[in-house]
Amino acid sequence: MGRLRSVGGRIPSDMRSETPRYLTPNQVARALEIRCDYVRELIATGKLPAVRLSARALRVSTVTLRAFVAARTAEANRMRAGASPSELAVTLGVTAATVRRLIRRGTLTATRGPGGYRVHLDAITALLPE
Repeated sequence: MGRLRSVGGRIPSDMRSETPRYLTPNQVARALEIRCDYVRELIATGKLPAVRLSARALRVSTVTLRAFVAARTAEANRMRAGASPSELAVTLGVTAATVRRLIRRGTLTATRGPGGYRVHLDAITALLPE
Protein backbone atom coordinates (compact mmCIF):
# COMPACT_ATOMS: atom_id res chain seq x y z
CA MET A 1 0.00 0.00 0.00
CA GLY A 2 1.66 3.26 -1.06
CA ARG A 3 2.12 6.30 1.11
CA LEU A 4 -1.24 7.75 2.12
CA ARG A 5 -1.89 11.44 2.31
CA SER A 6 -4.67 13.16 4.18
CA VAL A 7 -6.16 16.11 2.35
CA GLY A 8 -8.05 18.68 4.40
CA GLY A 9 -8.59 16.27 7.26
CA ARG A 10 -10.55 13.86 5.10
CA ILE A 11 -9.74 10.26 4.30
CA PRO A 12 -8.40 10.11 0.73
CA SER A 13 -11.01 9.22 -1.92
CA ASP A 14 -9.24 5.99 -2.86
CA MET A 15 -9.89 4.75 0.67
CA ARG A 16 -13.65 5.30 0.61
CA SER A 17 -14.52 2.02 -1.08
CA GLU A 18 -16.07 -0.84 0.85
CA THR A 19 -12.90 -2.91 0.44
CA PRO A 20 -11.24 -2.73 3.83
CA ARG A 21 -7.99 -0.83 3.77
CA TYR A 22 -5.91 -0.29 6.84
CA LEU A 23 -4.56 2.91 8.36
CA THR A 24 -1.88 3.46 10.96
CA PRO A 25 -2.91 5.31 14.15
CA ASN A 26 -1.02 8.33 12.80
CA GLN A 27 -3.03 8.30 9.56
CA VAL A 28 -6.27 7.99 11.56
CA ALA A 29 -5.21 10.96 13.71
CA ARG A 30 -4.49 13.08 10.63
CA ALA A 31 -7.79 12.11 8.99
CA LEU A 32 -9.79 12.99 12.12
CA GLU A 33 -7.55 15.94 13.03
CA ILE A 34 -6.88 14.62 16.53
CA ARG A 35 -3.72 13.63 18.37
CA CYS A 36 -2.17 10.24 17.64
CA ASP A 37 -1.95 9.62 21.40
CA TYR A 38 -5.73 9.94 21.60
CA VAL A 39 -6.18 7.45 18.74
CA ARG A 40 -3.94 5.00 20.59
CA GLU A 41 -5.98 5.58 23.76
CA LEU A 42 -9.21 4.84 21.86
CA ILE A 43 -7.64 1.63 20.58
CA ALA A 44 -6.32 0.64 24.02
CA THR A 45 -9.72 1.17 25.66
CA GLY A 46 -11.49 -0.80 22.93
CA LYS A 47 -13.53 2.16 21.67
CA LEU A 48 -11.82 1.99 18.28
CA PRO A 49 -11.23 -1.58 17.09
CA ALA A 50 -7.81 -2.22 15.54
CA VAL A 51 -5.76 -5.11 14.22
CA ARG A 52 -2.37 -5.80 15.80
CA LEU A 53 0.05 -6.93 13.11
CA SER A 54 3.02 -7.29 15.46
CA ALA A 55 4.07 -6.20 18.93
CA ARG A 56 4.34 -2.61 17.69
CA ALA A 57 2.21 -2.37 14.54
CA LEU A 58 -1.49 -1.46 14.78
CA ARG A 59 -3.89 -0.87 11.90
CA VAL A 60 -7.45 0.44 11.78
CA SER A 61 -9.74 -0.65 8.97
CA THR A 62 -11.32 2.20 7.00
CA VAL A 63 -14.65 0.39 7.32
CA THR A 64 -14.21 0.29 11.11
CA LEU A 65 -13.16 3.94 11.14
CA ARG A 66 -16.28 5.00 9.21
CA ALA A 67 -18.47 3.03 11.63
CA PHE A 68 -16.68 4.57 14.62
CA VAL A 69 -17.11 8.13 13.34
CA ALA A 70 -20.72 7.49 12.34
CA ALA A 71 -21.53 6.10 15.78
CA ARG A 72 -19.87 9.07 17.46
CA THR A 73 -21.84 11.54 15.38
CA ALA A 74 -25.18 9.70 15.42
CA GLU A 75 -26.33 11.59 18.49
CA ALA A 76 -25.17 14.87 17.02
CA ASN A 77 -26.99 14.16 13.76
CA ARG A 78 -30.24 13.88 15.71
CA MET A 79 -29.80 17.43 16.95
CA ARG A 80 -30.61 19.07 13.61
CA ALA A 81 -30.47 22.58 15.07
CA GLY A 82 -26.75 22.10 15.58
CA ALA A 83 -24.59 21.56 18.60
CA SER A 84 -22.41 23.77 20.72
CA PRO A 85 -18.68 23.08 20.52
CA SER A 86 -18.85 21.53 24.00
CA GLU A 87 -21.77 19.24 23.13
CA LEU A 88 -20.08 18.15 19.93
CA ALA A 89 -16.80 17.54 21.76
CA VAL A 90 -18.50 15.17 24.21
CA THR A 91 -20.24 13.32 21.38
CA LEU A 92 -17.04 12.94 19.36
CA GLY A 93 -14.85 12.21 22.36
CA VAL A 94 -12.50 15.13 21.77
CA THR A 95 -11.91 18.36 23.65
CA ALA A 96 -13.97 21.49 23.07
CA ALA A 97 -10.69 23.20 22.12
CA THR A 98 -10.33 20.73 19.23
CA VAL A 99 -13.82 21.56 17.97
CA ARG A 100 -13.14 25.31 18.28
CA ARG A 101 -9.86 24.84 16.37
CA LEU A 102 -11.76 23.08 13.56
CA ILE A 103 -14.22 25.99 13.47
CA ARG A 104 -11.38 28.54 13.28
CA ARG A 105 -9.70 26.58 10.47
CA GLY A 106 -12.96 26.45 8.55
CA THR A 107 -13.11 22.64 8.68
CA LEU A 108 -16.43 22.85 10.54
CA THR A 109 -19.08 25.41 9.68
CA ALA A 110 -20.61 27.21 12.64
CA THR A 111 -22.75 30.28 13.21
CA ARG A 112 -22.61 32.59 16.14
CA GLY A 113 -25.91 33.23 17.84
CA PRO A 114 -27.10 34.62 21.16
CA GLY A 115 -26.11 31.41 22.94
CA GLY A 116 -22.66 31.17 21.33
CA TYR A 117 -21.48 29.09 18.40
CA ARG A 118 -23.63 26.34 16.92
CA VAL A 119 -21.93 23.80 14.68
CA HIS A 120 -23.84 22.87 11.55
CA LEU A 121 -24.21 19.13 11.61
CA ASP A 122 -24.19 18.84 7.84
CA ALA A 123 -20.60 20.07 8.07
CA ILE A 124 -19.81 17.21 10.45
CA THR A 125 -21.21 14.58 8.11
CA ALA A 126 -19.28 16.15 5.22
CA LEU A 127 -16.09 15.21 7.07
CA LEU A 128 -17.08 11.56 7.14
CA PRO A 129 -15.89 9.20 4.44
CA GLU A 130 -18.65 8.14 2.05
